[in-house]
Amino acid sequence: MQDWIKDEREPSFKNLDYLKRIADHLGLSLDELLTGENQQRMLSSVTFEDDGKRYQIQINRVK
Repeated sequence: MQDWIKDEREPSFKNLDYLKRIADHLGLSLDELLTGENQQRMLSSVTFEDDGKRYQIQINRVK
């Protein structure tokens, strides 16, 4: 990452796995890592069971 900052280069898709590992380690999404913005998208989530089957409903902000 220092090379990206020092040379003012953009990360490449070839490094996506590396970026994902960094984001996971820091507890961030890839969006947050690359843009620096924290955009909480999931507003609500509920999990329930019905007739032995498990369901999850999420409400996400899309814009």
